[in-house]
Amino acid sequence: MSTTKFNGKQHQVKVVTPTGVAMWASLKTPKKFKGDDKSNFMCDLQIPEGEAKSIINQCEGVIEALIADMPKKPRLSIYKPWRTHEDDAKVPEGVVQFKFKQPYFPESERGPETKPIKTVMYQGTGKNGKVEGSVIDWDATNWMVGNGSTVQIGGYIRPYFNNALGLGVSLRLEVMLVHELKKFEGESSDDFADLMPSNAEAQEKSTSTKADASVSDSAADLF
Repeated sequence: MSTTKFNGKQHQVKVVTPTGVAMWASLKTPKKFKGDDKSNFMCDLQIPEGEAKSIINQCEGVIEALIADMPKKPRLSIYKPWRTHEDDAKVPEGVVQFKFKQPYFPESERGPETKPIKTVMYQGTGKNGKVEGSVIDWDATNWMVGNGSTVQIGGYIRPYFNNALGLGVSLRLEVMLVHELKKFEGESSDDFADLMPSNAEAQEKSTSTKADASVSDSAADLF
């Protein structure tokens, strides 16, 4: 395998998470933090350690497969797209917190503007085994998926390899399936995310709900 112009998309692997707890979801409007060169749609997902192991194994498997195809073992990135309580005291004990991202690009000669993350309200599983639900119309919605919502994420384990970081993986956010929604209807806290406590429910005006009338369009084939 040539590493001169490494294309992570050619080696990415599809991943669908177990249900977990959403934190700091930014699905409609991308976030940009100080020092970032671009904005990102993003969501952290907290999953119990036992269930999280399968995702970690998949990430490590992607790296191992690439190493096996390289002429010599590369330097490995020190960064990983997940944290535990040992890494960060803000992460609750007994869970792994994964970080999913999707880079935002404005419309340009290279392509159209990146659309908001497709987000589906879960309404059950059909006789054919496929998910039944409705896609949230973000243009007609004035709330966000708040902390504490129960969700699944569909995306990709995408590897990267460069001189600065070495070989590693990131988690690409493509679609979210919402099982139980806690709406966030307050003002945006994007500019103060680094100041937020890990238990942000006290900071949010949240309500638990299932699918409601503000969603539209069939989404049965997303999961």
